[in-house]
Amino acid sequence: MRTTIIGMDDTHLGMLFRAVRIPLPLRQEDVARLAGVSQSSVSRIERGHIESLPLPVIRAVAKALEVRLDLVPSWRGGDLERVTNARHSAMHEVLAARLASAPGWESAAEVSYSIYGERG
Repeated sequence: MRTTIIGMDDTHLGMLFRAVRIPLPLRQEDVARLAGVSQSSVSRIERGHIESLPLPVIRAVAKALEVRLDLVPSWRGGDLERVTNARHSAMHEVLAARLASAPGWESAAEVSYSIYGERG
């Protein structure tokens, strides 16, 4: 199973790392030394074979290349940060209470906007 980091697949991530490394100019051996990892790990990342590499190795290589690596978890297409954000949750509670008390309005939590399969 291939991983996805910040909306891109492993191969694309590897291509980006390589595209940053070459103009610096650094060899894979140089990046490996700066990151404290093996040259084969750098090569595997650049070829898009990161599924068996520990996350700290990928982060170390990114840091050596001065690449910011943001991992953005999502769940069922939603932004998980909202789930743990108390202020955002409080806003939803206020809105739900207002809609529940408004004449002619129905509200239900976690209901899809797509009732008949339409998009957009």
